[in-house]
Amino acid sequence: MKFWPVKEEFDPERDKEVQRKYEDRASLSFEERLSLFWRIDSYGNESPELKEIQMATSCAGLGGFMFGFTSKSKDTMEKFVIDNKHEMFKSPREAQHILRKDMFLHGGIHAMRLLTKYGIMTFFFFFATQVMNLYCNDVTVSGHAACGFVLGGCYKLISGPKAMLSAGILGSALGSVHALTRKSVFWLEDTDYQGYLLKEYEKKSNDDSRKLQQYKLENKTKRDTWIESNESNQETLPEERNAFMRTLVSAILWLTSK
Repeated sequence: MKFWPVKEEFDPERDKEVQRKYEDRASLSFEERLSLFWRIDSYGNESPELKEIQMATSCAGLGGFMFGFTSKSKDTMEKFVIDNKHEMFKSPREAQHILRKDMFLHGGIHAMRLLTKYGIMTFFFFFATQVMNLYCNDVTVSGHAACGFVLGGCYKLISGPKAMLSAGILGSALGSVHALTRKSVFWLEDTDYQGYLLKEYEKKSNDDSRKLQQYKLENKTKRDTWIESNESNQETLPEERNAFMRTLVSAILWLTSK
């Protein structure tokens, strides 16, 4: 397996083989399931597992950015009003300009910090739990709890054993809640982890096939339009040439008759 998934070449037989593996994941080894997870198809789409990690990381980063910018901008505005409540009314326009600049500056810095922090935390948690799901071929509460415990302890590594243990317990609880939530969703949809991945893969494959057919249809329409335009030009061109030649001959005969 490569360090980073590389886009595959277009191969219909390969796509059929991948779908067969998704339909019978229980018979695959951990290395084979890992190869399904760590891949990008010929259309440039990630596997359902990688797509889930990407979506969760993006949502966490966006949420952290919005929360960080809003909270820090609000604190900056309140602090500025308190510190300059007497001077700001002497030149309100200048005060508004300074306040707006400070809000964007401090809010943007804090937003980027939270975006990076929440994005990295979410990425590692979802990546670890996805690998655990691949190993067990199912969503297990104990596996998610173990991932949360280890990652929580690593998060407070420099704070000492007590802080590591507390963060590990909290991470374990969050991992357990995440696993129970996912299993509840599978139960409501009357499916399991393997069925969920197969449904997501088939949905992605159908979308890719529809886009490919639409692309071919648009190209065919453009080609037919070009052919019709070219044929019409070829039909009208001789008539225009004949009219020009008739006019030219008539002009020459008129001049020679003088």
